[in-house]
Amino acid sequence: ETTGIIDRNFYNQVKSTLLETKQKVMFFGAAGIFVLCAIFFDFSLIFFTGAVILVAEYYWVVNRTIKMSLGRLKERVGSDSVKTTTRFLDDCVEITYEGEKTETVAVGYDVFSSIIKHDTAYILRTEFKQAVMIFREHMTPEEEEKLFAFLKTKPTKIKWK
Repeated sequence: ETTGIIDRNFYNQVKSTLLETKQKVMFFGAAGIFVLCAIFFDFSLIFFTGAVILVAEYYWVVNRTIKMSLGRLKERVGSDSVKTTTRFLDDCVEITYEGEKTETVAVGYDVFSSIIKHDTAYILRTEFKQAVMIFREHMTPEEEEKLFAFLKTKPTKIKWK
């Protein structure tokens, strides 16, 4: 069981994990190609402007994702600063959100497709890009190892290394 606060500050800490690697490569790879075209071709201002637009769009998408996530929390529990408790049960992960109202959601292990490590939290992602936060603040390395061993026994779609 882990507990933490999800709010704008938390999302700003983990914003590097909000988009998948493929999406980041798409934004920054295309921007890099535009910069190379700007260096080697006559229409350099147009290509450079395109690169700037792509980088700005990446940050716009990240900020929009944060805004939407906070809006969903506010709709569900009446607050955009929510105490979140994540419990690992035998058949599902149970997440309790405590704001003005309390809501508990159960997510089956079979929908988890990836896990991302961040200094603040592990982010369990589902097939449809939903995220379950596992707060690392009070976890010891032994507890993290036990959690991974437990998750490896469940029918997830996570590709373990």
